[in-house]
Amino acid sequence: MHNIFLGLLKNHGMKVFGMKTGMLPDDDKGMTNDDNDKGLTDDDDDDDDDDDDDDNPEDSDAKTSGCNDIDDGSHNEDVGLSEEETSLPFPGHQSEQAKYDLSFALESMNLGTDYLGETSLQDGQASPEFLDDKELSEHESVSNCKLYSRFFTESRHLNILQDITKTIPLPSWIGQVPGEVGTQKGGRLTAHEWFVLFQVIIFPAMIVALCKEGKKTKFTEHKFVQNVLHLISMEVTTEDIRSLHYHIQSYCNGYLKIYTPLPVLLNHHMALHLPDCLVNQKKSVTHGDKLYSIQDHHKGNCTVLYHVKNRIQCGQINEIFITKPGHQNKPKSQLWFEINQFHDLKAPEKSKHGLENWPDARFMVVYTEKKKKDLVHVDELLGPGIAFNTPKDCFGIKQPRTLIINLSRMSFGPTQS
Repeated sequence: MHNIFLGLLKNHGMKVFGMKTGMLPDDDKGMTNDDNDKGLTDDDDDDDDDDDDDDNPEDSDAKTSGCNDIDDGSHNEDVGLSEEETSLPFPGHQSEQAKYDLSFALESMNLGTDYLGETSLQDGQASPEFLDDKELSEHESVSNCKLYSRFFTESRHLNILQDITKTIPLPSWIGQVPGEVGTQKGGRLTAHEWFVLFQVIIFPAMIVALCKEGKKTKFTEHKFVQNVLHLISMEVTTEDIRSLHYHIQSYCNGYLKIYTPLPVLLNHHMALHLPDCLVNQKKSVTHGDKLYSIQDHHKGNCTVLYHVKNRIQCGQINEIFITKPGHQNKPKSQLWFEINQFHDLKAPEKSKHGLENWPDARFMVVYTEKKKKDLVHVDELLGPGIAFNTPKDCFGIKQPRTLIINLSRMSFGPTQS
């Protein structure tokens, strides 16, 4: 499944934004229909494997980043298949019936979405139907986007992207994007690097670039920005999880019956647990009979998301300490964090940047000024984040402001009021 979404990211980065990723000149002539069907080439899968080797085997983050860490099992040389066995159909070479079945499976997962600004359904709002071509053209007219069709081919935009790539510190378990991204020197991006590039790096770069061009207000009014926000915004519902359970179990059952000569891979077992990971990944700090504190090799800027008074807040860690309440002979260790809470924007200024309508893209704008200190138990931590100070007067807001990039697997949702 990640190959489909990764193919969209790769195509958008190279063909739409005009990035170069160390590919041969012939590869820049355009993506063929076969490429679109497969999503990724075999070489891209090799890059994905290289990325897997660097991952911590204990990390069980799923969703997009977790999917990128799962081998798709299409490497014939790894499993030692004979010529006869390799002649069996693979996902990259689908029959017409297989393509129909795949389309039916995706439709049953209720992945259809509208093409307007907001990506989350409000209470009482009906689920949107698929739009026909006429309706789509009305909402997603590309005539105003020609100027930005190859946004990062312009040297000033690419320089901004590379500068931000080098200056945003990411946690070590997420990893960095090459500093020369977008050029031949930057090399081919792995699956995980494509994900991090779109999820974390590209939007601060576009904010800075547009601000320097005098387009400081209503960031999400630009059609090309909305288009990319659709690409990275995702909300997983309980119905989607149940449907995903069914389709993965049915696939594995059919695999055993249809492709009897082929070995069963570890990834088949991992895929069965993928739906559960999509639900349970909301907490990046786990505990039980053991407590896990922030690792020594953490390279982030200590920005975290946490629960306080039934709201999601963000702040930066000031201190980590342990208390041991209880009987002297049987103390119970408790891990606590002292966090400097960011100050929320005033209500009139929340609408100026437009990101409030995109909670599932996991961006939030706050004042750079810290409001107060919170004492937060480890149970209340939701996950890490990145704080990026935006340019002067960005979004038309006079006070210094900070863009918070949520690195956890949950949206900010409607809790910010």
